[in-house]
Amino acid sequence: MKTSDTINDIAAALSKAQSEMTVAVFDSKNPHYRSSYASLSAVTAAVRGPLTKNGIAFIQSCETTPDTVQVFTRLVHSSGQWIETAGPVIPIGKGDAHGAMSATTYGRRGSLAVALSLPSDEDDDGNAAVQQTPELADSKDIGELVERLLVLGKKPGDFAKFMGVSAIEKLPASKLEAARAAITAAERKAVAA
Repeated sequence: MKTSDTINDIAAALSKAQSEMTVAVFDSKNPHYRSSYASLSAVTAAVRGPLTKNGIAFIQSCETTPDTVQVFTRLVHSSGQWIETAGPVIPIGKGDAHGAMSATTYGRRGSLAVALSLPSDEDDDGNAAVQQTPELADSKDIGELVERLLVLGKKPGDFAKFMGVSAIEKLPASKLEAARAAITAAERKAVAA
């Protein structure tokens, strides 16, 4: 998190704004996980009124690579004070405009919700956190990924961190296609260069 030199005014205003915010409406469904979540529109609708009433605006920007997007949310107070948070680095699933915009929208929703401590996913009472260990990708598939990474001159350990796992061998089967897509995007970039 980054801030202006002082944040006393924005902190007081943000405290008041958060006391007026409600939970964002879970207006969208994720068919892959059979869960509900709040869309970017719903998150924005939940926060814009209380923020504006208390002299706070939000600005979002992003940094992209051919494979990833990261959204930054800056809360700006009428006093000129500000607080900025960086969202997580999100892999672009498809190497096209649709994939980039989808990842950006996902990042904007999550970054705004995190910056304001606003719940934006269905409450599963902690069930996801205590689920059994996810099924890991097959060793043959891991071998394919490692081989492709080595051809690109990339370290499998670095790629594992990019995918959010401690080691490439720990890659869940559910992330295999995203991993392949990220490597394919890197291969395309290498060929174009």
